[in-house]
Amino acid sequence: MSKGKFAILRVVGASALVAGVVGGAVGGCDQWEGVSLVQGNLVSPNGAITQGADESRTNWYNNQPGLDPSIVGGPNFKRLFSTALPSAGEPVLAQPLFIASPTGGNGTVLTVTEENNVYLLDAVTGAVKTTRALGAGFSASAAPISCGDITPHIGITGTPVIDTSSNTAYFFSKSSAGVYTLHGVDTTTLADKAGFPVTISGTAQNDATKTFNSTDAHQRPGLLLMGGVVYGAFASHCDHTPYVGWIFG
Repeated sequence: MSKGKFAILRVVGASALVAGVVGGAVGGCDQWEGVSLVQGNLVSPNGAITQGADESRTNWYNNQPGLDPSIVGGPNFKRLFSTALPSAGEPVLAQPLFIASPTGGNGTVLTVTEENNVYLLDAVTGAVKTTRALGAGFSASAAPISCGDITPHIGITGTPVIDTSSNTAYFFSKSSAGVYTLHGVDTTTLADKAGFPVTISGTAQNDATKTFNSTDAHQRPGLLLMGGVVYGAFASHCDHTPYVGWIFG
């Protein structure tokens, strides 16, 4: 959490916004062989595919007996594929998410990048099946941020969350103009779901003097789906003022 106050911005449905103040680049995607995964149990108890396996970010798949330490530490547990993404060198900081095939096929891996590109990869071969470009990302090395912690652009940093009941993936992207947008896309086609995308803006519901400044903000943590609400946390970028943290939900 960055310095300063903490704020909440609530997204009700896909259009209304209410807010409140309460106080290494990786190219491509890897899969591993030597472990038998029960596809249906890669979904959290809350019905989401999310960062760290569940809403507590434990990284524990408790229904995966194939992930035994003796197996994972053995010689057969190794990288199965490495995929070079079409846009060479684009950083992938969000966790890739596995989506099981409803028909028993290979499944797909949802991968998002700092260049605001979204990919669906074949979970067995690594082949790129579907792509979508959302436009150029934000240059944090330029004024007013002037920080080169992620280069050349800031696009999609936080890990998406997938609602398995509606086959919808949610994530935030930052545009070249410094504007944040919440996306809801179909996990098969990457097409927008009804009501999306939504531009993020607004003032804090309990402190009208606090207005969300998307240029100074950076959405890093993985998104959370809880009780039918998608939450996303924002903090400052390289401690560039005004040091206000936000939670959107």
